[in-house]
Amino acid sequence: MHQTFQSALQPQRQPSQVINFIQIRESGKIGSGEFLRTSGHVQRGSEHACHELQKIALNAGYIITGFPMSMEGKTAACAHLSPLGNIAAATCDVWSNESVQNIKLLGGMAPVCYAEQLEYDCRLMNRAAGNGDRGRLQLRDWFVASDAHMDPQAFVLTPDNCVRFAKTIVESPDHYTAGRSVALQAVSVLRYAGVEGLLEIPEREVRYLDIIENTLSALPDEEEDFIEMILPMLDQSRFRLEEYELAEYFIS
Repeated sequence: MHQTFQSALQPQRQPSQVINFIQIRESGKIGSGEFLRTSGHVQRGSEHACHELQKIALNAGYIITGFPMSMEGKTAACAHLSPLGNIAAATCDVWSNESVQNIKLLGGMAPVCYAEQLEYDCRLMNRAAGNGDRGRLQLRDWFVASDAHMDPQAFVLTPDNCVRFAKTIVESPDHYTAGRSVALQAVSVLRYAGVEGLLEIPEREVRYLDIIENTLSALPDEEEDFIEMILPMLDQSRFRLEEYELAEYFIS
């Protein structure tokens, strides 16, 4: 299920309008089975940290390329929890929920209930978009301010920080350098936020910033050296080197 909202970062475009899936469902144009299958997308990967890193890459990639971006957030809590809060909605082009289990709740079947919540989100977003730049940017800033200070993963995904990371990626000569540089930059951003009181970081977690920074700083400067360092640590029976263009590193 995808319902649309024009991104606050793209004020020059015309605002998109909500696709009312509740009306479609009640009209009988699609049955409950089809409704359930269209109510979300399959999320691959179970590691929460990897999921958040993918979001950093997604947001930075959106800023670099300008391609429209579909996001999910609070209305996807039926499928997975997230510390991002309203940050996920701050710059989306398309606002979505996630896979909704077809079970009965007090208000009705779960997909129908979540479609109603999703529609309320989209109504608000489209109303803000319809009020021009002032409305778009005000709602965007409220989305960011409400949750940026609550969690490190939320803070690094604010629009301002994603612009910084995107600039670093564009200026890097290759993917490996870009990844390492952005990770180091994220540590620096979090340190600054903690010192300035912009982010609540428990004292017991501050030391992990040192661990992450030291680990990243110790990595080789060249991608080839990194690959040669890592491959002996991996069980190469579980993946095919040639599918990752790494056949030249085959170790018999």
